[in-house]
Amino acid sequence: MPREALSSFLFNVQKWRGSRSAQRMSFSQRGVYLEMMFEQWEKRFLKDDPQAVADAIATTPEQVAEVLAAWPVVRPKFIAADHGSKRIYNAQLERTRREQTKNFKLKQEAGRVAGLASARKRKERSELSVDDRSTTVQRPSTDKSSKEESSKEEKRRVTHTRSRLFGQEHREHAACGRACVPAFLHRQFLTALGGDEDAAYRKLLTWYSAVEDSFAPDDPVPADVIKFWRARFDAEFVKPSAAGKSDQQQADELAAEIERQNRAVRR
Repeated sequence: MPREALSSFLFNVQKWRGSRSAQRMSFSQRGVYLEMMFEQWEKRFLKDDPQAVADAIATTPEQVAEVLAAWPVVRPKFIAADHGSKRIYNAQLERTRREQTKNFKLKQEAGRVAGLASARKRKERSELSVDDRSTTVQRPSTDKSSKEESSKEEKRRVTHTRSRLFGQEHREHAACGRACVPAFLHRQFLTALGGDEDAAYRKLLTWYSAVEDSFAPDDPVPADVIKFWRARFDAEFVKPSAAGKSDQQQADELAAEIERQNRAVRR
């Protein structure tokens, strides 16, 4: 996601001024509290150490002294991250970040869909031609091959956008975030879902986004993303009859299904 998408956040002035705990603070303590939240917004976390925080947000010895003096009052406004890390964050501000990120992605997707629709209309208008020697109007083809080409073009645009936002190393990923989805694994999921490929494609992208949004800010990155996504896929989509089967059995069945699909394509 572009950095400018999170360059600012909504600040509820009425809630701030109506907070008893905030109003009990001195002006100096409020300033330290706000600066700590600004630092969290840019860095995601703060160190759970008053001197380290002072080094991050203060620029003069007087300001450092203010941070150290305000620490006992402002520190309870932040919670510690799990997993034994000495990091803290303000929960409300993190919820704001997650909501703002989600809204940005929704707007980005809406813009992409609107852009594709506009491009299709322009293409249709350009393909409408009238033969000077006939009154027959040539309309764009709507056969299956045309639809397949449109679907391929949309997927190529998604890949281009992903590489531009996340880097070239993510070109072979079907979805990117805390845990990227390798393209080969995405193809396996498409095969396992079966049915209309475009519908399955959209269904998986929606599910990837939902799983990504379910991560807590302090959740670690999965060490093995392939095992992580396969387990989540099984829990979400595999029929109950598959329960109790070993990982090897399920992998063999999936491989057999992929081979069956490949044979069908070659015929």
